[in-house]
Amino acid sequence: CRDLAVAETTQQNTTFYEGSTYEHQYFSIAGEPPQATWHPAATLLITGYTTSKSFSTSGWQQHFGNVVYQCSGQTTFVDMLGNLKHIAGDLRISDTNGNILRLSLDKKTLSVIEVGGDFIVEGNSEVWISREGNTQLNVAGNMELRSVSAAASYLTTQGNGELNVAGNVLLSSVGALRFASAGGGTGIFRIAGNVTMNSGLLTANAPGVGILEFNSNTRQTNSLSTDLQAVITNINNNASETEIISNHQLFGSIQCNAGNLILPEHFSLYGNLTVSEQASVQCPETLSVLGVANQQLDLNGETLLNVKINKPSGTTVTLTSAMHLGGYLHIESLNTDLISNGNLTLLSQADDGSSDASVYSLLAGSDVIGDVHVQRYMEGEARIYRYISMPVLNATVKDLQDDFPITGTFIDPSTGSGINKSAPSFFYYDESLAGEAGWTAYPKTGLAEEAILQCGLGYAAFIRNTT
Repeated sequence: CRDLAVAETTQQNTTFYEGSTYEHQYFSIAGEPPQATWHPAATLLITGYTTSKSFSTSGWQQHFGNVVYQCSGQTTFVDMLGNLKHIAGDLRISDTNGNILRLSLDKKTLSVIEVGGDFIVEGNSEVWISREGNTQLNVAGNMELRSVSAAASYLTTQGNGELNVAGNVLLSSVGALRFASAGGGTGIFRIAGNVTMNSGLLTANAPGVGILEFNSNTRQTNSLSTDLQAVITNINNNASETEIISNHQLFGSIQCNAGNLILPEHFSLYGNLTVSEQASVQCPETLSVLGVANQQLDLNGETLLNVKINKPSGTTVTLTSAMHLGGYLHIESLNTDLISNGNLTLLSQADDGSSDASVYSLLAGSDVIGDVHVQRYMEGEARIYRYISMPVLNATVKDLQDDFPITGTFIDPSTGSGINKSAPSFFYYDESLAGEAGWTAYPKTGLAEEAILQCGLGYAAFIRNTT
């Protein structure tokens, strides 16, 4: 129908059956579709608009089947005002001629748009879900963003735009998907299926905020071909498992609230990493912490294999909860501090030394600040000598006595059932003496707290009755 009102139709006397199409070819005015009963597989095809139009009348609030927007002559904004909100089938934006179709505008109360099928943006199209309003677009099927327009589509510019997709997401566009603009606002993209990204960009303009959330009860995969920008936070609320399988760096932060998050073998983080007590994170090889500003790792006792830190001079990485390290810590940059707050544990997981965590030599001005827990694994092998060394400065024999008995001729040896407190059980090797004579009891005199353990020197400790 072209610029002619369809009179006296109602839901009772007019029906668009399965497979039928009504083409809304209005040109000079927005008009509205005829009042009717729309089968979920009937199609409303919008083709005529060239100038600015607004869907301001109640006819747009009907319950439609499929909706296809294909206005190849559009020259400016067209606003749906949140009124086209009951779509049982697919919502397909096929052509806006490089101009902008806004699904909602500035309504402050929540506008909810329901799409029962797929949401597809293709051709030379640009779509804004919201401008300054509060809008939620719920898609029960899949989403495909494969526009050839070089300009961005938006979740919101200055308001709140939320896009919830229950199925899978394909991102294969020329332009970016922008979560929010420099005018502020918050864009949330919540996905329950898998994500495949072949081209395009996910971004937001500060102070606008972007949140990409994985939310499901079954395993999800995230295959992104692009970096997530610093203003986008990646949230994992999947109670099962989410795996990032192709993108190897994230400029924003990661917040893992539930389930297991699997990172690529080598992953670069430029923001913060937060893992709740109900969640876990895996990085099979190396996590590189590379942000230009101070960063925080809040791991709640999770274990990482290797951690590299390479940041601008004067910046820090702070551990705000327990982190276990199974491989190495390497601070590669000058004047860079890891602030452990007593939260760093270097794991020891085998007798042969092959599974002991370590810290690389620190460059000028770089430090590990705060207490570090250093483990030494000992298999239960009854009475046996163990060879150990001390990796930190100013540790004493007394520090070891709460782990195993140390006895000898000094003032305060360990005591207990079956222990000869005067028999030396702790030795270092004096290389100036030959053979067995080089083994020297330590300490011989004084207090255990005065007997400093030399960093890097080997000691032999007699371990009694290990289990």
